[in-house]
Amino acid sequence: MTVIGMNPGTVYSQTDQLRGKCPATGSTYQDETNGKVYKLAIIAASQNLNQGHVVTLDANFVATILAAGAPAETAQTEIAIAMATVTASVSQLIWCQVYGRCNVLASVSCLPNVVLTGGAVAGTVDDALTTLSAVIDGIHLTTSVGAVSALTAAILNYPKWTMHGG
Repeated sequence: MTVIGMNPGTVYSQTDQLRGKCPATGSTYQDETNGKVYKLAIIAASQNLNQGHVVTLDANFVATILAAGAPAETAQTEIAIAMATVTASVSQLIWCQVYGRCNVLASVSCLPNVVLTGGAVAGTVDDALTTLSAVIDGIHLTTSVGAVSALTAAILNYPKWTMHGG
């Protein structure tokens, strides 16, 4: 699918959508030059999302910042990375990446190529796991994080929650 003028960092208003300046909420876009896949989502109430925030997408494509820590049970919620070059808030629309290379907010001292879960800070991932905790399947950091939580190179493969260990 080709979306003319598609820009993953653009923040849209609902008025923009009504005027045809962006596709319908839930639309999927695959960039033919690099294979990255994005979904257009609307931001939930009380949210302020920035580039690299880890979010959950519900069945109505409402983006909510990933809560700190892992959920108590396996949640079959889709996980994505917010693509917003400026802070986006309630009822605005943004592209959220679900596949391909990207930058994701990761906690201090996260290592590459290890299992990840929700970080201690909302909207981040971390490699601090506990037995039988839920983990994120489909986000793989490709570099380590230093002494400060930061945007970190990663590869996405349609991330979602799953149970770890047994």
